[in-house]
This record gives sequence, structure tokens and C-alpha cells, in this order.
Amino acid sequence: MDKYDKSNAQMIIDGSGLFGPDGAYSGLSFLRVDDRGVWPDKDGCADVSFWLPEYLWKPYWELVDHPDEPNDPNQEPGLPFPFDEYQLAAWMMGGLGGQIAGHYGDWDAGPDQEMLAHPDARKARRGVTRAFELVRAAMLVVGSPPVEVQSQWHLAEDEYARALGEAKAREGDIDRARALLIGLREQADALKVKSEAAMAFWRRAMVRQLHDARRATCARQAQINTILSAQATPEYQRDAAHAETVLKRLDNANATLAMMTDALGNAPKTGDVGKIREAQAAVDEAQQDVERVQATIERLRGDDPLMGEAAFVDGFDSET
Repeated sequence: MDKYDKSNAQMIIDGSGLFGPDGAYSGLSFLRVDDRGVWPDKDGCADVSFWLPEYLWKPYWELVDHPDEPNDPNQEPGLPFPFDEYQLAAWMMGGLGGQIAGHYGDWDAGPDQEMLAHPDARKARRGVTRAFELVRAAMLVVGSPPVEVQSQWHLAEDEYARALGEAKAREGDIDRARALLIGLREQADALKVKSEAAMAFWRRAMVRQLHDARRATCARQAQINTILSAQATPEYQRDAAHAETVLKRLDNANATLAMMTDALGNAPKTGDVGKIREAQAAVDEAQQDVERVQATIERLRGDDPLMGEAAFVDGFDSET
């Protein structure tokens, strides 16, 4: 995981174009950025009361009854500073973070290659790219978003709008037209409720999956840091240097053995059989040294569950 700061977040927000001169939210203060993070601005969103719950959404809302549920989500930003790729991905699951993500591409193929092209935005670009990758990984567990029921709702709304226009032209009165289309209106409303419920369920599952994956990654990194700290001790460095010396001895002994074995055909004439035996003895001794050093390294490593019993520690084993 990498860490990103306030300047990276501002580049990601600005790069979406939503709040630029030609953006959909040009001149609107829907977001507030301070030293703690990115917040949905309640005052700035007050004029769009119909969409207010969606604009005010934060990932912490989805951690209800989760062990990491904050005591007061109202005191938590939507995107904290500093943040990592997992937190950015969670923020992009809904609200204004989701709308910003939408301007970088869809989850299946995004982000767009042309996004955040300025050299100064290289780190922000990397963060967005990684966030999209994490969303796709989470979708392998949770599943794809409920686009089918969303499409049904949108089609129902389009059908109602078309029928309403025709009825108004025919009846000459909008109220009478609406009265004639109560059934279509109810059908569209029912699909809207179904679609929103399906999306809310999917979004909560995605945020929690990303959050739990982040916890696992942090725990793994902490274990790795513990191992690296142990490797920085004088004892470990001493044994690692010893191991390197022993491996060189083993290589030299094996090379000697191979050379002498090639000369075996001449042994009856030259008497090289004795030298071959000496080389073999040197190989055996070096191999015993390797086993002793490996035991020392395993003692330094301990029975670490992250690395496993046959883990690679300093170059002896091939497993990681």
C-alpha cells in the first residue's frame, strides 16, 4: 500500500472535471477539503435536497455493526488524510466519490488511459489506477453491481415520460394525463425502490470487503515489518554473513567435485580417485555447514505463521 496526501486528493478531484469551469458542479461547493480529509459539505448540498442523502454518503456509513464502526461517523471524513488505495476505492463506491470515479471510466475497463496525464499527477494517477484494480478484485468476491434492475428502472422511467408527453398532448392537461398513467408511475416507482435497495446492498458489501481486505493487508505488513526488524539485528547480520561464506564454500566444493568427476576416466592412470574422494568430503562438510546456518536462521525467524515453516528468510529456501 502507498500513502496519499491532501495534494493527491485535490488532483483526483480536479482531474474528474466535475468542479471545473465546464463541469456539472461548476461553482458548487459540494465538497470541503481540510487537513483531516475530504468531506461532503452539508451547506453546499442544501440546494439539492432530493439527492442530499446520496451526496452526503461516506464509506463509514456502511460499517454499521462492524468491529471497526466509528463511534460517531459524523466526525469522520469521507476520505481521510493520509489515505491509501483501499480507502480511495471505498470512497469511490458512492456519493460524490462515486461520481468522481465515474468520470475516470467504468469498473470493468477503467480508468481511462488519458486521465491525470500531467507529470505532477503521476502519483494521483497511480492511486486511481490501483483503486480501480481493488474494486475489480472485490467484485470477484461480492459480484457485479446490479445493473440489470437499474436498467429496468430507467426503461420504466423513459416509458412513463414518453406516455406522459403523449397523454398531455391528447388531454391538454397535465393532471389528467398523470391520472391516466397511475399504473405506469407506480410500476416505475416500484422498480426505483428495488434498484436503490439492490445498489445499497451491493455497495455495503463492497465497502466492507475493501475494508476487511485492507485490514488483512495491514496485518500482513505489520508482520513483515517485524521480520525485517529482526533481520536488522547484529545477530542476524552476523549469521547472514556466515551463511554467505558457507554457500561460497559449497559452490567451490561442488565445482571441484564436478571437475574431478570429469577426470574420473583418467583415474587409473593419474591416481585422481583419491582427489575425488577429497572433493566429495569437502562437499559433505560444506553441506553440513549450510544445515547448521539454516537452523540458526530459523531460530532468528521463529515459527512465524506469515512466512511458514519453510519460508525464505535469507536466500536458503526457494519458497516465499
